[in-house]
Amino acid sequence: MGRVAEIYYLDFRNIRSDKKNEQFYYSEDWGKSFGRVKYLEYPRFDPESSEPSSIFYYKNIYNQVYPSPLYAASVKACEIEKSINEYHLNSINNAFMGSYIINFNNGKPTDQQKEEIEKNVNEKFGGYQNAGRIVMSFNDNKDSETTISKIESEDFGEKYESLAKRSRQEIFTAFRAIPALFGIMTETTGFSEQEFTEAFKLYNRTQIKPVQSIIQRAFNLIMGVDDAISIKPFSM
Repeated sequence: MGRVAEIYYLDFRNIRSDKKNEQFYYSEDWGKSFGRVKYLEYPRFDPESSEPSSIFYYKNIYNQVYPSPLYAASVKACEIEKSINEYHLNSINNAFMGSYIINFNNGKPTDQQKEEIEKNVNEKFGGYQNAGRIVMSFNDNKDSETTISKIESEDFGEKYESLAKRSRQEIFTAFRAIPALFGIMTETTGFSEQEFTEAFKLYNRTQIKPVQSIIQRAFNLIMGVDDAISIKPFSM
């Protein structure tokens, strides 16, 4: 009847677009090889069009095919934070962490024997559940004893801690947020109720309301009227 009947949200990661943002393609699996991807094709939303289904595509950067997320400035910081967590997880799961060398001083075995020895050592002594166990070595004599040498490395603890603090700060800065608002206490002493209230008002004004305005403008364009929806402000 020439009016919008229903509105559905599509996961943005499943959408592809042509360069002019006039034709859109939807698929839940773009990972398949070319020619095997099953997708649906939709035109751009036009209130004057008779197309039964179309896609309303709203973006914040008009000279790009795809928009940039609000957190774009913190993407690398997020990757650093993720890598640090993976490093510590691997450090726990691999008790030796590449910090020790076990020298078998009784001749060089074959490649197959090397793989078998390495497999047995990793299965017996690797992993966080085996950390701190005693390593026993049975040798013919003193001259052919097994030696374990520690690889001296720099103190990565302080470096990773400093890097983690920096990356987290970059993430919060990208979102214009104060860590204490989200229950993450900082090194500063104290955070009064008044300071919390003022910080929330600032965050609400600089981050929340602009996003709400984007949502409202989008619905106004879809429905063709002003004030198509209203958002009730959150109050503490």
